[in-house]
Amino acid sequence: MRRGHLFALPLVALALAAPADAQRSLLWRELSVGARLDADGVLHVRERHAMVFSGDWNGGERRFRIARGQHIELVRLTREDPATRSSREVRRGDLDDLDCYDWAEDDTLRWRSRLPSDPAFASTEIDYVLEYALSHILRRRGDHYVLDHDFAFPDREWPIQRYVLDLEIDAAWRVEGAQQRSFHFEPGALAPGSGFVVKARMVHIGPTAPASVRQPAPLAARLSLLAAIGLAITWWLARFVRQEERPGRWAALPHAALDPASLEANLFSLRPEVAGAVWDRSVGAPEVAAVITRLVAEGKLASTVRPGAGKHSQTPVLELRRLIDGVSLEGYESELVDKLFVDQSEITDTEKVRAYYASSGFDPVEVIREPVMRLVELALGSRPERHRAKWWLPTALSLSALVTLLTAGFLHPFDWPAVGFGALGLALIWGGSAGLAAVVARAVSSLARTLAWGLLALAAASAGYAVLVLSSLPVGMATLVGLGLGLSAVWSSTLALMRSRDRGPALARRRQLAALRLAFRDELRTQQPRLEDAWLPWLVALGLGSQVERWTRSFSVGTADSDLAASSSAWSGGSGGFSGGGGAFGGAGASASWTTAVGALSAGVSAPSSSSDSDSSGGGSSGGGGGGGW
Repeated sequence: MRRGHLFALPLVALALAAPADAQRSLLWRELSVGARLDADGVLHVRERHAMVFSGDWNGGERRFRIARGQHIELVRLTREDPATRSSREVRRGDLDDLDCYDWAEDDTLRWRSRLPSDPAFASTEIDYVLEYALSHILRRRGDHYVLDHDFAFPDREWPIQRYVLDLEIDAAWRVEGAQQRSFHFEPGALAPGSGFVVKARMVHIGPTAPASVRQPAPLAARLSLLAAIGLAITWWLARFVRQEERPGRWAALPHAALDPASLEANLFSLRPEVAGAVWDRSVGAPEVAAVITRLVAEGKLASTVRPGAGKHSQTPVLELRRLIDGVSLEGYESELVDKLFVDQSEITDTEKVRAYYASSGFDPVEVIREPVMRLVELALGSRPERHRAKWWLPTALSLSALVTLLTAGFLHPFDWPAVGFGALGLALIWGGSAGLAAVVARAVSSLARTLAWGLLALAAASAGYAVLVLSSLPVGMATLVGLGLGLSAVWSSTLALMRSRDRGPALARRRQLAALRLAFRDELRTQQPRLEDAWLPWLVALGLGSQVERWTRSFSVGTADSDLAASSSAWSGGSGGFSGGGGAFGGAGASASWTTAVGALSAGVSAPSSSSDSDSSGGGSSGGGGGGGW
């Protein structure tokens, strides 16, 4: 590794080694580089290659490592006679012609030094001088500019016997830690694979900003953009609050009376699984558990709970037995039971279901979802209301963001990282926010808290965008506008998705069920709740299975004569008290594990999942590349 130090100057020369090939031979007797960094940040380079060829080489080549956003302009290529020092310009043309050059690729310059009919080289020295200019090689870091450039080309197989670099910095720049503006490096030989990297931190002291360095957009423009987006988001939030206030989503829940008449009118008139789906406008594992609980309570199935084994030892196993034939069941009840009793026997359990569906997966929710949601629509009187949401706005914002970001990336390649990461971040945020928006749209209580959680990711994304806009990072204005349009599209569409689809009596009934659920939850926190064992299917459907289990473990005294099985008229309750389920679920107090077991069975079986070397052509952020013969 070669280094050059100037006082505290962070100018570092690095040399990296790699093996060489040994076919036709080639070496550089000397590579001398003269470079000047002008006031605009353009690097003007003059490379003198004293190349010694042996063998049937066609000529030489120089491969440049041009980073994204950088640009190279070849000024001239000349050939020098090492003996007389006379020179002639190598012209651009057909590479079949002697002393012509051309670009073999965008970054590879080749020139012909020998015709195929000429004798092979025998330690023949030919000197070439390349003059070119590199723009956009400096990187801005706050108030400083960073030069990190490889003035050699490590991607080569042949040695450089003597390397010399003379670097001049324009007076418009002040190099930190150094007084002079001219620097000389002479590290000696560079082995194959070695580069020579110079790093420096500089301050621009010229009268105008360097034209060849990406600058942040004007502060006034960035502040105006941020203010416009902030005002738009504030207006959308205010409109959402106003629109959702009219149907009463922000009002406190009504009082929930636990008297028999009120419960019969508001709860027991619905099947448990339907009541659960009405409450949260969705069908999930609690509704499946409610169906099983109801069938056990109706005496159509019997259940026993036993400890789990193996990797499921922490989860109790639920065993179910048929007490009636399948003809006595209808609709989704019959289909669900057929799916659970996998071998058509009279007994099934959690372990048998897991083993049977291990290769294909099984989601019991899908069995009951559609028919239960039809019953929900009948109970609420109509389908969810379809808002005439102005989807043209988020659509227009999204398309505008896409066009703006792509245009910014193609016009300013330096912005591609910001474009790519910003667009990816917005897509991820939108995906997560859309899922949370569905939760907010179904919510009928604690709307402010639910809304806050639903908008948390969006708020974090907005804060990150504000930090980017206010930072001194050299991100173009078009990119900032594109990201702002994308962020606005996410806000607009998310708030539209968060609106409730229920109005009038439908919303009132859902809110009444939410109030009953809160009342049940509060009762389950007391030692003597005003509940009945006959209500257990509804408690499970309303997502209170874990609270029932907690109550049973804490307070149940094991009332063995409690029996959940009842006729349809018994759903209105009675004076039997609450034991957490009692004997109908395998013995007094057994529901402490029964609710866990039925929850595990209702969750279904997941389907099984389907089942570098890199080369470096330079150690700096610019420069480097390769060279040799062809």
